[in-house]
Amino acid sequence: MTTGWDDLVAAALVGAGRAAVPATAEGGALGEALAQAGDLLGMATVLSAYREAGWAVAADEAAAPEPAPDDSRPLPSSRAVATLRTILSDRSLAALLPEWLGRASAAGLRLPAELVPEVFEAVAGGDRPAGAALAGPVGAWLARRNEAWSWALHIPSGTGAGWDELERRWSEGSDERRRVALAGLRRLDADRARGLLETTWVHEPAAVRVWALDLLAESLTPGDEPLLEAALDDRRKDVRRRAAGLLARLPESRRAARLAARAVPCVRVEGWPRRRLVVDRPAEVDTAARDGIERGKEFRQLVAGSPLAAWVVSLGRPPTELVELAQSAGAGELLAGWAEAAAAQQDRDWARALCRAGAVPEGWPALLAVLPEAERGAVAEERIARHGLRASMGLLVSGPSWPASVSGAVAGALAALAARKPDADAVAVGANLRALALCLDPATAPAVAARVAGALAALPPDEAAAARAVWERPLAAFASLAHVRHLLTEELR
Repeated sequence: MTTGWDDLVAAALVGAGRAAVPATAEGGALGEALAQAGDLLGMATVLSAYREAGWAVAADEAAAPEPAPDDSRPLPSSRAVATLRTILSDRSLAALLPEWLGRASAAGLRLPAELVPEVFEAVAGGDRPAGAALAGPVGAWLARRNEAWSWALHIPSGTGAGWDELERRWSEGSDERRRVALAGLRRLDADRARGLLETTWVHEPAAVRVWALDLLAESLTPGDEPLLEAALDDRRKDVRRRAAGLLARLPESRRAARLAARAVPCVRVEGWPRRRLVVDRPAEVDTAARDGIERGKEFRQLVAGSPLAAWVVSLGRPPTELVELAQSAGAGELLAGWAEAAAAQQDRDWARALCRAGAVPEGWPALLAVLPEAERGAVAEERIARHGLRASMGLLVSGPSWPASVSGAVAGALAALAARKPDADAVAVGANLRALALCLDPATAPAVAARVAGALAALPPDEAAAARAVWERPLAAFASLAHVRHLLTEELR
């Protein structure tokens, strides 16, 4: 092309009054459009549109490609597809896309082919596997033709390949193919796959060692300890940190015993009949040691890596009493370490004690995941009743989808807030309503919005204006999200 974008930019920088409009020798429709444009601005408009949407088809691209393989999975209902289109087109509903994808995947459905590009553009990070799985062969077909979507080719899926084929891919493939292969091998035989990894571990690049540990995390077993113990000596800090984190999930490991030997003797129970807990933090902890202890977090990490059973044996008290004593003593680091340990070791007794005491708000998501759904709901209801809705919002919005009983407790607390003169509690709770709509049971959330709206409607005229100023917009956002969540839940059963 005689007239290019750079020619126009150069002419514009010199100034239209000092530089001639670049000549064009371009033929066809583009050349005609440039000639008619005449001035710099017009030519820039034409070229800008061409750069965005136009290209010349090469001779070897003229033939149509082979179509994507068939996908025998059923499509979602037309109503479910309409809901997906609404989510994709409305940024305020973007937070619902992971839930739509997850429910559609659980129902064994596939994406309509025409929506695969939009979904691929919308998903990121942890939502990509669900998007790629739902897209199926159409997604892989598109990913081979658009580098921006190439991630869809490297996400582990149920390939159905046997051990020999996966082992060949592990031995001969690219890093991404090896990652998919190792994930498949772990699903077939976790111990045998780890043994295969051990044979090449010392020769693997750091990036491979990192993602290999991430794959071990998905199906961790006590048999993985020797490899993780060796990884504590790795020259890369991120490898050492991941290995330490995985060993924290193995309370019978040698690392757990080493940390307990340093942490447990620092805590004792004194006094009679009034008991009190005393914490003597270790004077010095070697942060250069191989157990992954970081400066500034020494005591907390020692506690987090110790077996929880060791505290019960040493202090002679059950978890509930030890948590109460630690709270009375203001032992925040100890409580935080216990919370990390309870989540890592999946210990329900400790998670229950910590949650019911409300001892470590920052640990809510991981701790709640340890408990059965009914208990999670009981924890939330008890906290709302004891501490109020504002103090409970951190718990509510950090958890998974709550059972229906929690919606009743939230509705009552919200209606009570809306029925009184607006204050700091109302403002703080209103700011979190949108996040709350993503956590309450979808079938009950619309009723929550209706109850709050009813409380606002019942206010005297002289109070209604101030209340609407606080609640109107948050409540509208809550109701919109709740409504769409309810729809997608019903449509993707």
